[in-house]
Amino acid sequence: MKNPALTVALALFFTSASFAQTPRSVRFTKIADTNTAVPGGTGTFAVFADARALDSEHVVFFGIDGASKDGLYTFPVRRGGTLDVLVNESTFLPDIGGTIGTIFDVSIDAGTVAFAAGWGSGPSPCFSAEEGVFVASVDGSSIQLSTSSLSSSLACFHGVDLEGSTLRLTGGTAGVDAVHNHQAALLDAAPLGSPIVLLDTSSTFPGGVGTYDGFDQDVVLKNGATAFTNVILNTFGAVDSIFLDTGSSVQTVADPSTPIPGDTGTFASFAGIDFDGTEVAFMGRNATNNSAIFAGTNPSDLRVVANRNTNVPGTPFTFLGLSNPVARGNGITAFSGFWSGGGYGLFYEVDGHIEKLVAKGDVLGGLVVEQAFCHNGGISGNKILFRVIFQGFTTQALYLAELRLPRRFV
Repeated sequence: MKNPALTVALALFFTSASFAQTPRSVRFTKIADTNTAVPGGTGTFAVFADARALDSEHVVFFGIDGASKDGLYTFPVRRGGTLDVLVNESTFLPDIGGTIGTIFDVSIDAGTVAFAAGWGSGPSPCFSAEEGVFVASVDGSSIQLSTSSLSSSLACFHGVDLEGSTLRLTGGTAGVDAVHNHQAALLDAAPLGSPIVLLDTSSTFPGGVGTYDGFDQDVVLKNGATAFTNVILNTFGAVDSIFLDTGSSVQTVADPSTPIPGDTGTFASFAGIDFDGTEVAFMGRNATNNSAIFAGTNPSDLRVVANRNTNVPGTPFTFLGLSNPVARGNGITAFSGFWSGGGYGLFYEVDGHIEKLVAKGDVLGGLVVEQAFCHNGGISGNKILFRVIFQGFTTQALYLAELRLPRRFV
């Protein structure tokens, strides 16, 4: 799927910058922006969505081209490579006898990419007439169907995470509500194998009281353990509880009965989780909808990453609120926050210390930053993958930040 005509100088795809008030040096690499020609597609990128991830060698991300067509694209983390298409709506896939129509989620591990996609129109309990999960080599030389509604009693496949020879999926026979990424089951599968239902809406919560309402698209697999959530039906960006399946049992990370660290009362809702094999990071809200970032594995060991009492690095202010999505990897937590006077930025915490990654008003690649967002699956080693929207809201980009950290984080 490589196209020599698309090979351009690396300078077209990366830029470096340093910022005042950032104690540690950060190197920024531009992956692509809305002025970047879409390899194998039409025109320049129009949109970059939340479906994106990286491992130690490659970035993979979902983008929409100038003709409103979906695609997955790859970029090598190490210098010397170029942006390339992995799969798009023009890619013929023999396993389904046609092409995909939309992409839901993506994960990458050791150069292997897993993604959930849909195709076809017509009556269906899911977003698309047919849906499935595919596994691909990072260079696109091999794309195979793992499982789908064509070969399984399951019809919907949205959230996906890959670790070695294991896939975790959210899916089921139908969505549980009007939000398409809320599914009826948490599934276990091999990259090329039939899924097994681990939990569904008939399964009881830890402790045996109550059953799951549904499973959000965010599902994270690390070191054989899986972080997942129970949804609040018919809401966007809000979940009721966070759980961790250790492989031998399911434990509650936080739920509506959990006292809020650093605050009064118990949690009202949650959003945006990630898991690095040691801690689950998430955004939690209190009864008055104030938000903060937390990390831990159960209600007794939760800690505050950042809340309304936390100083915004380089300013005299404290945060007014913290927002999802949240990224957690290798002991690093990334999150967005806002503060008095219209301040907004993307920050990271490591060893209990918070530093700014990029904030509103900073200049990146010659453009003024307006907003920046991380997402789960967006940290590998000392690198953070994030999306930035520039002043005027007409240009956006994907960037990779390389942090200068102690050797144990690299």
